[in-house]
Amino acid sequence: MNVNVNFDFSDLSGKNFKFQDSRALAEFLEFEVNFWAEKNKYIGNQRQLHPSINYCSNFKDVLQKMQSWDEQEDITTEIYQDKLNGLKQNLFRHTNTQWLWSGHSYTNIFIDCHKNHGLATAAAFLEYVTKNQVGNLNSPESFLGVMIGYDYLNQGADLVKRGKAERESIELLRCELESAHKALFGEIEAFKKTFNEWDATVKENWNTWLVDSNEQNSNLQKSTKDEFVSFMDGCNTRIQDLENTYQEKLRLEKPATYWNIAARKYGVQGGLWALALIAAVLLGLVYFSNFFLGWLEGKPIPLGLHTIQGVVIFGSIATAYAFLVRVLSKLTFSSLHLMRDAEEREQLTYLYLSLMKDSDVSEADRRIVLQALFSRSETGLLAAEHGPTMPSVGEIVSTASKLK
Repeated sequence: MNVNVNFDFSDLSGKNFKFQDSRALAEFLEFEVNFWAEKNKYIGNQRQLHPSINYCSNFKDVLQKMQSWDEQEDITTEIYQDKLNGLKQNLFRHTNTQWLWSGHSYTNIFIDCHKNHGLATAAAFLEYVTKNQVGNLNSPESFLGVMIGYDYLNQGADLVKRGKAERESIELLRCELESAHKALFGEIEAFKKTFNEWDATVKENWNTWLVDSNEQNSNLQKSTKDEFVSFMDGCNTRIQDLENTYQEKLRLEKPATYWNIAARKYGVQGGLWALALIAAVLLGLVYFSNFFLGWLEGKPIPLGLHTIQGVVIFGSIATAYAFLVRVLSKLTFSSLHLMRDAEEREQLTYLYLSLMKDSDVSEADRRIVLQALFSRSETGLLAAEHGPTMPSVGEIVSTASKLK
């Protein structure tokens, strides 16, 4: 987590350090902690240590607190700044008197003095170099520290100008490097911020697209599934209807064939009976016309109507002829009627199969159709017929008396 802050502090040499973001401050403090921890091991176990050697333990506490703040997602810049200001009054309170920056050119000389000559020499060296002051010179350790500081600052009389110029040049380069480091760090943070915003935007767009795609795919799969299920249901229904129609066709195919053959048979029979009827009518017309014309002309006829025997014989012949004509007509119309009935049953069978194919037929309708198909056929016009009725004795006597 990186937060924009405004924080500064100084070391015992008076050098001021300013920071604009929390990450740069954390990296700076971490470097100082590691540096002085390593130098503390380098100096070794001494009874007395300069305060600057162990002061970075305060920086370690600061790093721990900053790390805990970074883990708080709801912390704001103002709260972060207030917390740093609070640390400035506590853990950073004595930096200008007890902390020495690791980047000074004389820091390593100070550490070597401390390791090789002790606290008094190191303190005298540091006081002379940083403040240009000389303390108590009664002890040889303090005098040695001042001499080392003088040699560091002047490096011999003949090299004063050169050494001073080199130190100034190196100090200038260090300042430029530090400034460039801060600028580069700021640019990196700005780039990182921009990249994080771009990354968040891309991820958000990707997640939105992914959600929309999943929703569209889900809807498409659901609609496709519904259409497929509906199509399969329709196919199953259609197959079932076709199976039922086929079964009905198998059941009715033989009856339809039978009715077709029967219609042709009854048609042929009707034609034959019609020819017989026509022949009988023609023969009767010829015979009775000759008989009637002869009777009108008074010619002798084989069968006399003035006797009882003639009347009985003539009546019997006429009755038999009438019965024959009637029977032939009945047989003709009966055959034609049965032929028509067979044709209608055949067509009704095909109509029933067509209805079974194109629409749903209820069980009640099916029973009605099957009852009509397989009901008993009428035998034609002969059902109420009976044979010729011969005249009774009373009728014969009555007829004979009328003829006399």
